[in-house]
Amino acid sequence: MIGKGNSAMERHCFRVAVAYMCVTFLIGVLLRMQFVFPLEGFSFGYVKHAHSHVGFLGWVFNGFFALAFRLFVLPEDRSWCWKMFLFCQLGVLGMLVAFPIQGYALWSIVFSTLHLLCSVLFVIRLVRRNRATRVAGFALKLGAWFLLISSVGPFALGPIMVSELRDTIWRDLGVYYYLHFQYNGWFVFFLIAAGLQVVRCQISNELEASVKRYLVLLAVAILLTYAQSALWVDGVEWVRSVACVGGALQLVAVVRLLWLVGRSEAWFSSRLASGLGRAAVGLFVLKVVLQFVVIFPSMEVLGTQHFMVIAFLHLVFLGVVTPLLWAWGIELGFLKEGIGLRIGIALFIVGAVISQLALVYLPLPGGLGWQPIPYLFDYMFYASVAMLVGGVAIGSRFGSTIKSD
Repeated sequence: MIGKGNSAMERHCFRVAVAYMCVTFLIGVLLRMQFVFPLEGFSFGYVKHAHSHVGFLGWVFNGFFALAFRLFVLPEDRSWCWKMFLFCQLGVLGMLVAFPIQGYALWSIVFSTLHLLCSVLFVIRLVRRNRATRVAGFALKLGAWFLLISSVGPFALGPIMVSELRDTIWRDLGVYYYLHFQYNGWFVFFLIAAGLQVVRCQISNELEASVKRYLVLLAVAILLTYAQSALWVDGVEWVRSVACVGGALQLVAVVRLLWLVGRSEAWFSSRLASGLGRAAVGLFVLKVVLQFVVIFPSMEVLGTQHFMVIAFLHLVFLGVVTPLLWAWGIELGFLKEGIGLRIGIALFIVGAVISQLALVYLPLPGGLGWQPIPYLFDYMFYASVAMLVGGVAIGSRFGSTIKSD
């Protein structure tokens, strides 16, 4: 288990990450407010870019920085990695200012490129020099490859957004490319690596070999399931076959991995952290099942309808990654347990559930002839406010010590 210790560096990383989490929720409130109390001169598309980038790179990537410092970074590399962390914050702050003003343009591209280069350098160094176990290090390498693969998206998206290709299918395919390999690749494998590192004493050599095989199968499946992002493109019939194979392989790999490592002793000593972790794993399984059923023509709307896609992305971001980061924050002492933390998590859950149900329901009246729900956008706005208040309550519960091996 994990005993007591102290390190200001990773604690600061997690503080910064949670601050950006709250900023992400605040921008989400502003976006939802436009459907209820619209502001004049508000550029929805530009602010939405800021929302997604701050959520990805401010909250999630900084949260990964904190976990990496705690679990993987060698003592002699901490100073260099801290510098990369600071450069990444310059990139996030720049994007937070530039995107709402100009959208995808010179300065937003400059700051996003700065963050991308620093994050890639950090992850390459982390893969080459770390204190991970063999199986955790293997998962970390796969995650790093997906981070590198996903980075092609922003480099391609910049020229697309400033050319005549801006309003073609290539823009959407570029966005989906980046999102797919971030959400399904980098996020997933880094969190798997963190979990495997914590349960390292419970994995035998025989079990390790099996875990590695199914990690490879999962990686192959993730490469193939990018085809699901192109199901809406007309005239490309082979895409459906690739999507089918990828969805099936991913389901097999995830079920098998959970069978192999899910039977280990509790990954979290904290009851609250364990509950968050179980919920996140359950929603991750739901995400994999949805990616399997979307291959059937009758369920294709799940992967092609705009609000359904947004709901799916939020499922991963709000239902899987965010609770796991909170769980690790509690377990490692970044967050203090108490009534304030529990109230914050409860408010967030209520807001997230209402928001997800509303997103799923929005396209149904038009497609199935159901009656629209009055004031649905009002409910979504107040749900986002609940998530923001919950996030602020969680952010107020920083711990003064962190736990060590």
